[in-house]
Amino acid sequence: QGRKARGQFLTEFGAPLSEYVGRLLDHAMPPVEKCDETFAHLPKRANEPKHADFIVEGPSATIVVECKRFAFTQHMLTRDFDPAAINARVGRIAEAFAQIERTFRALEDRDIATQDMIGLLVVYGKFPAANSILMWEEYRRQGTEWQVQAPENIIVLDLDEFEVLMANDSALVEEILRHIVGTPLRAADV
Repeated sequence: QGRKARGQFLTEFGAPLSEYVGRLLDHAMPPVEKCDETFAHLPKRANEPKHADFIVEGPSATIVVECKRFAFTQHMLTRDFDPAAINARVGRIAEAFAQIERTFRALEDRDIATQDMIGLLVVYGKFPAANSILMWEEYRRQGTEWQVQAPENIIVLDLDEFEVLMANDSALVEEILRHIVGTPLRAADV
């Protein structure tokens, strides 16, 4: 009974997490578009990921945001190495990257070809090595089903880090994100 209730909570937690992240974005970087509404008219092909959750068009960068929550296993809570749990996290991140990249491609029709494209994956749960170069190849490997291309312009932040970032004004948020990714892709490069 307890395990079932825990699983139901984690399943239901995704929507409130996304709503909270959207509210923080709207406070720090308005206006925020919900991808479900923006791309509702586009058909989804088989084996194609969903779009990301949000789009923020700033003065010099378009930021695409996806939210994911992770289930905590005993191994993760006790910091024991659990290859299956780590592999599952990597797969969820690869899927999120595919959602962000699909959203980048859907934005090609907009007049933002000169803007930098930055993906931001906000996760509920810690994954300390999420932004390491070593993980990028693993994201690509696990993301082959969705043809994950270039995660170098996608940043993974846990919810705590995201909250700190959103405490700044929109220009500083863009500057911080641009600094983290180095030279982000432009819409025309996607």
